[in-house]
Amino acid sequence: MSVTTSYPGIYIQELPSNTHTIAAAPTSVTVFVGYTHPWRTLNFNQALEIFSFTDYERLFGGFYQSVLIDANVSYAVNEFFINGGTDAFVVGLEPTTYYGRPRTLTGVPPPDFVFDQSSAAAIGFVSLQPIDSPDATLTIAFSAVSADLTSATIKITYGTLPPETYSVSLDSSATNFIGAATGAINRVSKLVTVQPSPAYPATFPSQAYAETQSLPCAVPQGSTVLLNGTGIVFTSLVSSTVDSVVITISGITADASGNLTIAKIEVAQEGGTTETYNGTSLDPTDTANFIATMINGVSALITVAPGLAYPAAYPSTATETVTFAGTAAGAQQTLDTSISGIQITALQPTDAVPMTVVINNVQADTNKRLTIADLVVTYGGQTETYRKISIVSTSPNFLATRINKISALITVAANTAYPAAFPKAYSETETIVTTAPVGAVGVFSAADFLGVFLEDSSLDKVPIFNLLLTPGIVDNGVLSEALAFAERKLAFFIMDPPPDDTADSSTGSANLIADFVSGGDAEGNVAPLSPNGALYFPYLLADNPVTGLPTNASGNTFTLPPSGYVAGIYAATDSSRGVWKAPAGLATTLLDTLGVVPGGVMTDSRQGVLNPIGVNCIRSFPGAGTVVFAARTLVTHNLAFQQWWYVPVRRMALFLEQTLKTNLTWVIFEPNDIPLWTAIRISIQGFMLSLFNQGAFAGTTPSDAFQVKCDSTTTTPTDQANGTVNIIVAFAPLRPAEFVIVKIAQLAGQASS
Repeated sequence: MSVTTSYPGIYIQELPSNTHTIAAAPTSVTVFVGYTHPWRTLNFNQALEIFSFTDYERLFGGFYQSVLIDANVSYAVNEFFINGGTDAFVVGLEPTTYYGRPRTLTGVPPPDFVFDQSSAAAIGFVSLQPIDSPDATLTIAFSAVSADLTSATIKITYGTLPPETYSVSLDSSATNFIGAATGAINRVSKLVTVQPSPAYPATFPSQAYAETQSLPCAVPQGSTVLLNGTGIVFTSLVSSTVDSVVITISGITADASGNLTIAKIEVAQEGGTTETYNGTSLDPTDTANFIATMINGVSALITVAPGLAYPAAYPSTATETVTFAGTAAGAQQTLDTSISGIQITALQPTDAVPMTVVINNVQADTNKRLTIADLVVTYGGQTETYRKISIVSTSPNFLATRINKISALITVAANTAYPAAFPKAYSETETIVTTAPVGAVGVFSAADFLGVFLEDSSLDKVPIFNLLLTPGIVDNGVLSEALAFAERKLAFFIMDPPPDDTADSSTGSANLIADFVSGGDAEGNVAPLSPNGALYFPYLLADNPVTGLPTNASGNTFTLPPSGYVAGIYAATDSSRGVWKAPAGLATTLLDTLGVVPGGVMTDSRQGVLNPIGVNCIRSFPGAGTVVFAARTLVTHNLAFQQWWYVPVRRMALFLEQTLKTNLTWVIFEPNDIPLWTAIRISIQGFMLSLFNQGAFAGTTPSDAFQVKCDSTTTTPTDQANGTVNIIVAFAPLRPAEFVIVKIAQLAGQASS
């Protein structure tokens, strides 16, 4: 705008700058996608930013170990921060299939259920529904076999879905043949498919044949155990082989505190007298009316005792009855067992690592009641100790207040009511452990991952990230979607190898890592190819962070996928040298590992075979430790992508693309002519020159190292008319010195000294 003048003098006008400073984009913001703690993750399917493993523990629950539930994300995030990472996003997925089936080369899954195994032939069913849900048990029942033993009725139920009933025949010529490709069950049922195992039987065993099978949840959602279970134990003082003894508790009422502790107890032997005890109390402080005081030594028929402890209250006002019949004197029965007690719920999977809960060191409170104790929880290498907890709800040390939402291992709750007191000299140890059913092989489902990589997902709304990981996942569908998403977001994908693949056949393995990138290994794993990704091999040995041991639940060596380690090395190299430096070499020592797995140990010549096909090897060297020793992308053996063979070259290009995309938004809606083009060139040239001064490009002069063009040769009048401005940025990349050749010659004719 022009200056309005009104008096003789000097006027000052500030002009806007036609240049804009360009700020470098980050280079190692890393995204982890995969299963996180099934019961302690705060928000599933949400991309949440973390800056330490402590943040991960708070938001996603930390470490756990399970036979079925994949825990690789927790391990990978930990290794990322240990090895140099500083900034990450995690998308935690909730397992939806706890009971899986192993992959088969024929593509036909083995049956979940096999019926009528009276002969070599049998009927197999494969579930079409996830059979992991605690609310959904799949049940198949055969009944109503016909007289000729070839027909029967099948009823299939699954959770709350409508049950399915089929009348089927074993006669292959019948219209309702059980194994018809389309008809009786297959392609009709929403719950199962049916298949021979290995052939259908000719008939059912008998007309009376009836069989039912169910598959429930394999891993309970938080296993529970009851500590300090209580009850009222009645012991008969007389024989009931002829005349039974009946104990009736009725007239249950509340005491002054509102607890149902007062009742009338009647004890009668058939054909004999009846004893009545009015106003008995479960409260031991009510010394006159306490149940044991009123009955023991008075009754000729029974005695009463606590089961660990008496219940704090009766469960309801309903009448309860205990009957002794056909037993000798001294027989016992327990009423209201575990009405009060401390229910412990595990917050960790206990199918691989058991959890132990101990309550001991019982002490009296100021009222001389045994309400104070110590509680110790152990899970692998983790131990939590809670001293002087109280079972009195008004105490500041009440166990629910001290433990719930604080413990990473358990929650506590009353089993109807907490016990009124611990028994004298009470000490109890309980172990929480669950067992996966035979055939359970893991939780993985590709469908759990695919929604993460869709447009408008939580991760898609993260404005910028640089590295993407799906730790331990080798499913081609998931890897393909992840690579496509990385390309769209200008990010780089770090791929893990199949865990069983080896460098060569010397170990007897049929799964070779070379096959993984060249068409598929023996298990059918195939690596998708892209310039925006790199594969690292092999798995690494480590101490189990849950148990502190170098073994897993089966006693085998504990191994981890390498991607988390490598992402940390990327971040450390970017910070110390720059994104243009290859994240490989003897300076990239991996921390928190015991070395590579035996099947991944290799020679120079073996790496010479793997390196050209894009398998980046992790190797151990004397004095250097375990290091990343390659820097090739997934397309390194494709001549069409020769410019993107090397990891630092591709990542440098992505860094420039992300930086310019973020910093040039000011250009939008500016007048598209020479002043704008000049401002764009000046801004980008200043940024590129700063990178040149840091040694980011090849070349000895700026003109050799980079070029920036934005003028009438790049933006034509037609482009201007269409609202388009074209910018060309070229750079000379630094390629790593991968092959160092030393030539040695002797100088002839030198005099000896």
